[in-house]
Amino acid sequence: MNEPFINRDLIDKIRKAREITFDADIAFDDTKEEERHLSEMYRIVSNYDVKELAVCVTAALEKEPLLVYQILAEDREYILKKGEKHEGSKSI
Repeated sequence: MNEPFINRDLIDKIRKAREITFDADIAFDDTKEEERHLSEMYRIVSNYDVKELAVCVTAALEKEPLLVYQILAEDREYILKKGEKHEGSKSI
């Protein structure tokens, strides 16, 4: 059987961010359907160009600023643990 792709790294990052969130109302259902949906959504957003990504980040900052900073902190911690270097961002 050919199961849909689930991005385990993404799901783990979301779970970790939820653990350290200041907003207890953030819900995350541990269902395969939601994991597949989020994995597919990540795949789609990963194909956005820089301007489209800027719009997504702006919307996220306006709607849930603490969550954005928590995810950034978790990502930096993950990168440091792996010993990778951040390549920087492209300008719009």
